[in-house]
Amino acid sequence: MPPQYSNPSLNNQLLTAQERIPSGVPRGFLAFNIILFLAMLLGYLALTFGYGPYLKGEIKDSKDKLGALEKQVSIEDQEELVRLYSQINNIDGLLSSHVLASRVLAFLEANTAKRATYAGADLSVLDRRLILEGVAASYDELVQQLAAYERAPEVERTNLEGSDASGGVVRFKVSLTLKPEVFKP
Repeated sequence: MPPQYSNPSLNNQLLTAQERIPSGVPRGFLAFNIILFLAMLLGYLALTFGYGPYLKGEIKDSKDKLGALEKQVSIEDQEELVRLYSQINNIDGLLSSHVLASRVLAFLEANTAKRATYAGADLSVLDRRLILEGVAASYDELVQQLAAYERAPEVERTNLEGSDASGGVVRFKVSLTLKPEVFKP
């Protein structure tokens, strides 16, 4: 409550001065919130009553066009298409999990010493094990062959299972554990 003075004209001047002092922050904040609310309300109404029915109409048109296309394709053709898609999907699954044994042959070609030959090979994909039986010209050649296996990035472990020198050649049997990447497409 404003102070009361004995002079009435002074009282009137004080009251009119207090009424004229603007407190702009609360009024401005309120006006901003009202404008923001109205903008959001207008956006909601536009989406609900303008864009919503438009989208529903587009969906209905698309369904009608799809129904017309379904009527153009016979039931037998639809079943054939489903069968073809199923076959393609199955083939894709088989190819993605297919073991590529041809990479083992490329590995052997790249990592065989010049004076070593293979007499037999046994590949176990589950164990990732390749057992090779072969003939080398000498023990030096066999050591070079084993060193080539050790350096190869495809080989996880090398194990010489046996060797025998006879008739001027060295017969050997080696077991290689290959890395899983060798068998993946």
